[in-house]
Amino acid sequence: MSEVPAVYGLRTHDVHQGLHEVDRNTGLVGRELDATQLVGMAAAVATSIKGQDVVANAQDFKTIAAEQLDIDRWAFEPVIDLLAEVDFIRNVQRSKSGTDSFYESVPEDFERLYATLGDAWEARRPGELEKALVETVETLSHGPRSVAELDVDRDAIEPLLELGRSA
Repeated sequence: MSEVPAVYGLRTHDVHQGLHEVDRNTGLVGRELDATQLVGMAAAVATSIKGQDVVANAQDFKTIAAEQLDIDRWAFEPVIDLLAEVDFIRNVQRSKSGTDSFYESVPEDFERLYATLGDAWEARRPGELEKALVETVETLSHGPRSVAELDVDRDAIEPLLELGRSA
C-alpha cells in the first residue's frame, strides 16, 4: 500500500461512506474500526464545510450531518474535536448542549486535507484489521481483484470479508 498519508485519509472517507447501512456500534465494525470510523466521519464533515467560513449554528448542522452525512449524533462532538485538533476548524464555541458555532479552516486542496486526516488516522494507532481494510479499499480502487491477489495477512482475510459482507 502507498505510504502517502493522503491515501489513508481518502480511504477512511471511503470506508465511512461504505458503512452507511451498517450498525456502527456492534460486531466487527463496533469493535475494530474506531480510528477509521472517526477519521472517516471527520473527512465527511470537512469536505462538506470546506469553503463555508463559519458554521454559525452547529446544532442545526449536527442534525444535517446525522441525516445527510451519516454522522451519528453521539459522534458529532468527537468529530468536532478531531477537526479542531488538526486545525480544520477554529474558535469553537460551546455550551451545555455541545458545539454552538465554529470557523472553518479546511485546506483548499484535497491532497493536504486527506494527508492531514491520514496522519490523524495513523496517530490513533489503527488495529491490524483497520489497516488491512484501508489497504484493501486502496487496492480495490484500482480495479477488481480476487481474494487471493490481495496483499493481506491471511489471518485477516476472514474478518475482512465479514466486514465487506456487512457493508
